[in-house]
Amino acid sequence: MKRRLKKIRMALKDCRLGQPLLFLDKTGSTNEVLKARAEKGAPEGFTVAAEHQTCGRGRQGRSWLSLPGKGVYVSVLLRPNWPATDGVFMNICASVAVARALEKWRPNKVRLKWPNDIMLNGRKIAGVLVEPRIKRAVIEFAVVGIGVNVLHGESDFKTLDPGLA
Repeated sequence: MKRRLKKIRMALKDCRLGQPLLFLDKTGSTNEVLKARAEKGAPEGFTVAAEHQTCGRGRQGRSWLSLPGKGVYVSVLLRPNWPATDGVFMNICASVAVARALEKWRPNKVRLKWPNDIMLNGRKIAGVLVEPRIKRAVIEFAVVGIGVNVLHGESDFKTLDPGLA
């Protein structure tokens, strides 16, 4: 694990995102951890990743299955200083970016289900949750949460309602 984390940090060393990078073995929600840091002045690009989330969630308060070692659970802090009315573009950009990244492994097979689901062969493999903090009609900061199902098997989803990942 430490060697893998070191490789990730090296790959991100010249990137604005992932600086700094906080990796947690287990947390309730990477978005919640990062929102608390953002409120205390964390810089843009601060990233929180976890091996396991106990309270992962998606849009409209839905649960997000975040089993240990079976997915990628990461949140990135942005401080765009955009008008609040432009916030929808963050979700679009993040969803497209995740889909493009995943398409490298499955060319021409990854699809977007608007506004935030990434699908492969008709199944949800990833989701994006953008949670902005708006102050005086401007986005003060936004936490962009990304969950990717990597090693989940059919049995992992049997206890969930259809449509939840």
